Amino acid sequence: MNQRPTLEELMDLIVEHAESQEHFHQLDNPTYVKRGLNPHCGDEIELQLIVEERIVTEASYRGTGCLMSRGAASLLCERIIGQSIDEIKNHETSVLVGFDSSGFSIHRQFCARLAASILKEAVSQS
Repeated sequence: MNQRPTLEELMDLIVEHAESQEHFHQLDNPTYVKRGLNPHCGDEIELQLIVEERIVTEASYRGTGCLMSRGAASLLCERIIGQSIDEIKNHETSVLVGFDSSGFSIHRQFCARLAASILKEAVSQS
């Protein structure tokens, strides 16, 4: 049985991803580039995707923000590689985030959902 991670376990994962540089870089010739801003705190994330035959083959992000927005962006990049644009379009933003952010303050929830909201907007016209 899959147990939901505790808030502490989630924070450890988010911090690990926020500090990682694996998905924090510029892609060469991205198919999609979309920037978004969290108006509550000023975090700004640019999401970049390379899509081949409607499948995400590479994903990265750039920008500035708190641990939550950077960690969630990194987690999102990891999760969407291999997914089709149609799958992404059909998922709710909360599913794309990959974790339940309801245990965090409302402002942290906006940070957690920033990259997923940018992704939904980027692929909405495809």
